[in-house]
Amino acid sequence: MMTQSDQPIVPIQETVAYRIYRSSRLVRHLHFLTFQRSGFDLTPEQWFILNKLALRSPQSQTELGESIMDDRPNMTRILLTLEKKGWVARRTDEKDRRKTEVQLTDAGREVLAECLPSAIQVRDQLRSGVSDEELQQFWQVLDKLDLNMEGIIMNRTDLEEPQ
Repeated sequence: MMTQSDQPIVPIQETVAYRIYRSSRLVRHLHFLTFQRSGFDLTPEQWFILNKLALRSPQSQTELGESIMDDRPNMTRILLTLEKKGWVARRTDEKDRRKTEVQLTDAGREVLAECLPSAIQVRDQLRSGVSDEELQQFWQVLDKLDLNMEGIIMNRTDLEEPQ
């Protein structure tokens, strides 16, 4: 019988989950510092939402949350903050009163335009030394990992949250 101490240990830094988590945290921190140093009171999550709305506005609050993989309470908190800043407007959907639509305001568009040079600079620095071919391969690997994770989540009842 194999005891816990007999099982081989995989160094955490060699796991996909840890590497993705660490990279995600680093990217978030880098964006936060970049916005802060550029004088913008903006979090990376707020930036993502404003960008999503710049591409298509209005969107339902649920759609926005699903697109950035954020939970409902956190999404509501972020949107309240953006609304207080005057960067988004929320209203009840006329067709389905249970839904809330979120729309980018003119002030939100201005903030995006002002932040864009800083965001582009970070993007370019992140991609430094990475060829277009390597970047495309990276996207393909991430897409495959995402599909694998989604498949695992959809097929594993033991991963369901307790009710």
